Amino acid sequence: AGAAAAGGDDAPALGVLNSRTARMLGVIDAELASQAEAARAAAAQAATAAERRAQLAKAEEEATTLRFHSLVGGHSRRTAAVAFYEALVLKNDDVIDMAQARAYGGIAIRRGPRYAEALERAAAAEEERDSDSD
Repeated sequence: AGAAAAGGDDAPALGVLNSRTARMLGVIDAELASQAEAARAAAAQAATAAERRAQLAKAEEEATTLRFHSLVGGHSRRTAAVAFYEALVLKNDDVIDMAQARAYGGIAIRRGPRYAEALERAAAAEEERDSDSD
């Protein structure tokens, strides 16, 4: 049952994330956390209980969904292309889910089934690199 819950027997083991992919995962995680915090702060400022509930629902949605453009807006096309490639690597490993409603439309990014596992592996790899440099 544990293997099925973690992606099934057919899912390949999540390998070591290279430094660019791990960095992209960190950027996505930080942006999701930032969006959620901003929405929670707005909810705290809401005047009525109904407004607070609506703002908290928005905070929950923003904690789980990110627009790709928010990651790369203002950066060069090269940087955007590299970020897109790394996002595709994460998508291929089921770390994130990506959806695009129409051609040339915005791309929504959500946590995938292996998101937490990938964060743990990235943190462990970073700790190992830090200990090797000592």
